[in-house]
Amino acid sequence: MTSSLLELDNVTKRFGRVVIAEDLSFAVGPGDVVGIVGPNGAGKTSLFGLISGDLAPGAALAKTLVDDVHLLRAKVETASITVEGLVTGAVELLNEVSKSKVTGEEERYSHTDLWDFQANVDGSAQIWSLLKPGVTPADPTLSQTIDQRLAALQSLLETHKRGTGFVLYGELKPDEVKALSAAVDGLAEPLSQLGALAGSPKP
Repeated sequence: MTSSLLELDNVTKRFGRVVIAEDLSFAVGPGDVVGIVGPNGAGKTSLFGLISGDLAPGAALAKTLVDDVHLLRAKVETASITVEGLVTGAVELLNEVSKSKVTGEEERYSHTDLWDFQANVDGSAQIWSLLKPGVTPADPTLSQTIDQRLAALQSLLETHKRGTGFVLYGELKPDEVKALSAAVDGLAEPLSQLGALAGSPKP
């Protein structure tokens, strides 16, 4: 019998009264091609959070083979990564928030949008941590601006924390959503300037 590469056994996850998954079980074997389909807000992102371990299930655990992790690591280490590509990635993560996540439509049933917000901000912050040592000597003002706006956005997200997670997105008031959107756009703007800085000739 072929072992599963990925297996979920009776996984359940709830956010308050909102049920994300209930007694969910499936297995993916070698060579299987599986798609996760559903309308915006059906919980697709939350499902991947359960699989990756970013979200703790209420019952059972998602299991993956260690070999898959090793394979992914090997591919990452041999990937071709450019400064321009990193800058684009950081900005696109924030643009995704401002264009789709801030509307609340992506997770309109589960209302876990703030978890997605945080993941995108974390991704941009990680990219910035890689670029910052080279940017600061070249443009200390831009570096300081990015630091300040990143800290401001993170502080704003912290105000919506509840326990180890966040409040449900539907609990936010319109002015709070507007403030988050403005903070995201405010960080994306100076980050986008890094592209020009990366492409400028070295002295």
